[in-house]
Amino acid sequence: MVSSVSCIGLLAISMMILMVQARPSLDFNLEDFGDQQKDMDVIYDEVDRSENDVDEVTECVDYKSSPGIYKVFSEIPRPKPCGLYLVAPVDQQIELTFLDFQVHCQQHGIVEIVDGYAYGNGIFPPQEGSGQTSRIDRHKRYCGAHKPSSVFLSTSNAAVIQNRMPNDNEGFTVQVKFIKNPQPCNAVAMEERGVVTLTNYGLAHNCSLLILFPQRLSVTFGYTQARAEVPPRHHGQGSDYLEILGGNSSSVDKMISFERSAGLSSDFRLKRRIPCENVVVRLISSGRFINSAQIHHETLSQDETSGSSRSQCFL
Repeated sequence: MVSSVSCIGLLAISMMILMVQARPSLDFNLEDFGDQQKDMDVIYDEVDRSENDVDEVTECVDYKSSPGIYKVFSEIPRPKPCGLYLVAPVDQQIELTFLDFQVHCQQHGIVEIVDGYAYGNGIFPPQEGSGQTSRIDRHKRYCGAHKPSSVFLSTSNAAVIQNRMPNDNEGFTVQVKFIKNPQPCNAVAMEERGVVTLTNYGLAHNCSLLILFPQRLSVTFGYTQARAEVPPRHHGQGSDYLEILGGNSSSVDKMISFERSAGLSSDFRLKRRIPCENVVVRLISSGRFINSAQIHHETLSQDETSGSSRSQCFL
């Protein structure tokens, strides 16, 4: 998967803070997450940092798009859930190593790493396409006075460190590295415009791209190899297909299908406007073919999404 855009638009991030809500995945309620986001003036961090610099995270909900060392600490009890959103370029993974850690288990203090992008009562990518066999694989929970010894590596380019620190003088410091993903399959894109390529590498993988905000899409399908017994111009008969979904919900299974190809062909192309807050492009592959889809996307203006068009996004 490759992207022609390396920087994240500040305008898009400002919009995201108003629209995105975190998933209630911990034992405590995260429903207050959304209200805290709306009250904050947060700017997405794009600054390249030295690995020796320590960036103190002072906001309850914050977003980072750069590797570095981040310190989350509170001198006073912070019983409400907070989160640090991390998004790397689409062809990279996120590696997390705790450098120090003190979040006591008493009164339900906890730190949880979510593998993926947790938002609006759901996690992207969906379980079926995450490459993980259970929910436990996507959630790593820690508490106590000793730092976790294991190193966490995300499966996509997104991760969230959720935390609740109900006691005095608690916190943690985490080192964030971006690692080249040898076979990127699922990704989150938040640029105002860009080009991303999805491919299954000839495997039985369902690969997806999540794009925040309403989008203008132009999609081109191609393949680099097919089995000899299959005619090269058309294959799949529905087992391999591309689908475009949109919705104001976070969960893919609650989104509306705007377009679905009946199999895939070498000359498959489509253009579509999706007025929903969240847009997903899915490439469903049986593993019998090497499929790829090039996706050009551009955020729609407010004028293009006003009126009755948003009603299409509700089930």
